[in-house]
Amino acid sequence: MEYEKELLIKFGARLYSLGIDLEAAKEKVRRLAAQGTPYDAREMVQATDEYSELKSCWDNLEQEYLALRNKITIGK
Repeated sequence: MEYEKELLIKFGARLYSLGIDLEAAKEKVRRLAAQGTPYDAREMVQATDEYSELKSCWDNLEQEYLALRNKITIGK
């Protein structure tokens, strides 16, 4: 059980760090859109790809975190 709690803390820290990167990627896409950058422009495609990749990582890690959290809290 102690190992699972430590792992949960590590997942939480990784989620926090990933969240910062995800918000920066989202802001970059917003900034490019506000500047009128076409959606098929190389810079916009790269920015949206980066955002999509980070979002996918976030979603996967969040699911792992929630599953572990539920296992710990329900297992009490």
